[in-house]
Amino acid sequence: MLSKTSLHWWAVALAAMLALVLPAGLALAHGVVVKAEPAPFAILDKPPTTVTVWANEPVSRLSNLRVLNAQGQRVDVRGTRVDPANRRLQVDLLPTGEGRYTVLWTLNSLVDGHTTQGSYVFAVGGGGATALEGFPPPGKVAPPVLTGSVWNSAQVVQSLALWVVLLAALLLVGACVFRLSVPHLLTGTARTAWAGLAQRAGSRWASAERLLLVSLAASTIVAALAVGAGAGQSWAKATSPPFMWEILSSTPFGLATMAKGALAVLLLAAGLVLSRQRTGVILTGGMAYLGLVAYTGHAAAVAQPLRIAVVLDWLHLVAASIWLGGMAFVAVALLPARGREKGKSRRVGTTWQPVIAVLSGFSPIALASVAVLVATGAYNSVTRLSGPGDLLSAGFGRVLVAKAVLVAAMLAMSFANAFLVRPRLKTALEAPPRKPPPQAERLRRLLRWEPLVGVAVIAATALLAAYPPPGLGRSLDAGTEGTEAVAEEPRFAIGQRSGDLMLVLRMGPGDVGRNGFEVELSHAADGSPVEGPVEVTAEAALLDQEAAALSIPIEREPDGHYRGEGDFAFEGQWRLEVTVGREGNPEVTSTFQFPLPVNNATALLARAQQAMNGLSSLRMEDTLDNGAGLVIESTTEFQAPGRMYLKTSEGREIYIIGEDRYLKQPGGSWQVGRGPAGQPYKFPDFNFREGYLQPVIVDAERIGGQPHSIVAVYDSRAQLYYLKWIGADDNLVRRWQHIGPGHFLDSRLSDFNSGSISISPPQASGP
Repeated sequence: MLSKTSLHWWAVALAAMLALVLPAGLALAHGVVVKAEPAPFAILDKPPTTVTVWANEPVSRLSNLRVLNAQGQRVDVRGTRVDPANRRLQVDLLPTGEGRYTVLWTLNSLVDGHTTQGSYVFAVGGGGATALEGFPPPGKVAPPVLTGSVWNSAQVVQSLALWVVLLAALLLVGACVFRLSVPHLLTGTARTAWAGLAQRAGSRWASAERLLLVSLAASTIVAALAVGAGAGQSWAKATSPPFMWEILSSTPFGLATMAKGALAVLLLAAGLVLSRQRTGVILTGGMAYLGLVAYTGHAAAVAQPLRIAVVLDWLHLVAASIWLGGMAFVAVALLPARGREKGKSRRVGTTWQPVIAVLSGFSPIALASVAVLVATGAYNSVTRLSGPGDLLSAGFGRVLVAKAVLVAAMLAMSFANAFLVRPRLKTALEAPPRKPPPQAERLRRLLRWEPLVGVAVIAATALLAAYPPPGLGRSLDAGTEGTEAVAEEPRFAIGQRSGDLMLVLRMGPGDVGRNGFEVELSHAADGSPVEGPVEVTAEAALLDQEAAALSIPIEREPDGHYRGEGDFAFEGQWRLEVTVGREGNPEVTSTFQFPLPVNNATALLARAQQAMNGLSSLRMEDTLDNGAGLVIESTTEFQAPGRMYLKTSEGREIYIIGEDRYLKQPGGSWQVGRGPAGQPYKFPDFNFREGYLQPVIVDAERIGGQPHSIVAVYDSRAQLYYLKWIGADDNLVRRWQHIGPGHFLDSRLSDFNSGSISISPPQASGP
């Protein structure tokens, strides 16, 4: 029983540890943002068009960015561009004004599979840095690592499950090491003492061992489900087999997690079935399990070579298991196995002397494990912290301090046990018989309290795994992104039809310097891939310059696309000519033009959408080519609200007025029908945002003397590549091209808000 005094001091110690740990926000695993544009606490004169962040390690496509205004409304264009190789995420913004903005980031790590969440703020306008509450004064540098995640159920469950995982694995391995090593470490009377205790202690430990094996298997599975819930942002995702398979099979972390689950189940089966050699099997499997724990922990993301970091982390866990597991076996099995004293006048030596002999024999391996534990722990701390300041400023550092305090308490107890209380008890037991020495009760308390403090140390270790180590971002020089081999997700895409082929150019990052690109070839009529021997070459040249064209090597990839990269060393308008040669067919050449760096067109598209949706009427001249020789021309008139008239070059006419439909085939009479009930035709109803990806300004042209920007964009809904000519003065679209398999449409728009456009129902009788 604990006295009121001891309960009081342990409550104070627990409160102090929680006060030290909890103020920092939780962020699972290691993925953190180490650089952002706009920067944290930046105050901009003009609204940005994009937000870009860089992570400290590669991230998967489950990662995303969201940007909220001061009212909590999203101002980002949904669809985050994720570049795993360069650890970069980018999202486009809608037109915004002055005010405070919050960037919410979610990173799903390719290293360990965990999901990290955090946020930071910036502002537009505001009258200076000191005018915005919570912003640092001018000149003060914001923290290099951006953290600040919030607790959620997945994070809490994963932390608790990891605690149980570590507790079960460490105690299982440590108890096995104790039971197998003691017979080889003891001699003489000490070995005889162990022989008398071993059978009784083993039977007492059996129940605890089965409980630990069940806990290990269950908590391993629960931890994996929590990872899925964190990555998918819902527990429903964690119960979806296809989603969990994608999470677990696509990363080294996921594969190691599946291996941990399988190993934990096998260990449980061995513990329930085997009688002989069970201890050796559990020890071997437990050591392998600890290796997987090291591989899926913070060691997987340190800057040092992976093998060294994982081996040192594994040694740290093994040393901890020998110390903690040995103490747990002593407290749970060995002490009860020694029996009770009979009679008040008898000495306690008959029960304590065997225990002292066993503990003294095991001390060398215990002391060695403590030395390894301290050395590897110090090394791990150095590699995971960026400086001493992290010990109090970072969540990881605060938990580390709490763990160090608990380990120091355990070391003090072990020192008192091995060098003070136990030697004095041994001396007292060898003196002439008197009353039971007080050292016996002191040793009993130490042997019971030490493993309980060890449970708290394991809890701190599990919580450390839930915080991002500040030092893991040091290896990333965010100012040198793009110096790696170009393997980027293309920044923009342009589609063209050339002869009987459709060519799509995807290129990135769209800045001066090295750019990677791919060319996709297909038949224009149906989008089928081009078979047979094909030779693709590319040349790039800077327009209005006399420099020689740059020849770019192109290689065919297994997916049938053609990829290359080139050094576009100067700003300006570039021309890229792609030539396709096929046996028995004339060469096909497509010319793509774009500026470097390209300018994001999200804001321009938003202004164009607003302008087009404010129209009362317009006229559109279309030329539609199906890529197989069929060309249809048509004229379409639009009038608000909800009226349209179409006439094709074949003589077909269509009126749509609300839900009413009027169709006249060439030489026929008018046919009257109705559209879907409750779904009248709408005009104007332009949507240049939903489904539109990677919009960039690639060129400029004058139409009717007015300058227009040419925007290239991919519509993921219709799977079409667009070029849109948008007026610089009025934001109206005067031309667009839709390019896709069997669909090449060139549209010219005019007569905006013209009073000459008046659409009325036709006479339905007669031709």
